[in-house]
Amino acid sequence: MMNTEKFIKKWGKERQKGKTKYILVMGLMMGLSGLTGFTISTLIFSKFYHIFNEYNKYGFIMFFISGFLGGIVGAEISWDRNEEKYYNLVNSK
Repeated sequence: MMNTEKFIKKWGKERQKGKTKYILVMGLMMGLSGLTGFTISTLIFSKFYHIFNEYNKYGFIMFFISGFLGGIVGAEISWDRNEEKYYNLVNSK
């Protein structure tokens, strides 16, 4: 019961911010996560040698873009699921 109330309260606040903002923030977070992961793996495997060569510049950009796009798709799916769950929980009270 507590998790249900917590979800309703948390999602109620989140949904007030709007779908567009939710999707963009989640996309940005995923893009930065992908960029961070790529940067760390580059640092580990390249042993700090030629970290920012021309090839890696494209890698940084591509990992950010792919993470951002994946985040947008994931956020769109999670928004719809959370909205359905919220609606069902609020109307079942």
